[in-house]
Amino acid sequence: MSSSSSVQQAREALGKRLSEIRKEPGLTAREPASRAGWHESKCSCIENGRTPPSDGDLRVSAQHCAATDPTAVEWRRMERSGLRRAQESVIPLWERTR
Repeated sequence: MSSSSSVQQAREALGKRLSEIRKEPGLTAREPASRAGWHESKCSCIENGRTPPSDGDLRVSAQHCAATDPTAVEWRRMERSGLRRAQESVIPLWERTR
């Protein structure tokens, strides 16, 4: 895999995560863009991995999405693929714990 394709995959994964955070409180892409003073397409471009977000974009996006506890969002994301998979994902951590 080339570094450019892995960068694109990471950008798309981040965009998907940002989309989940935005949708958690029930927001459309237009609402946080409007609150942040962005053109409405900026959220879409970031969430679809077409535009890399800056650190400031990430902070503003989280602020204007009224981001809930990211741990709760992450847990629901893990549950979607099944509790067994979620439980198995923490086994390495449990095995390293003393």
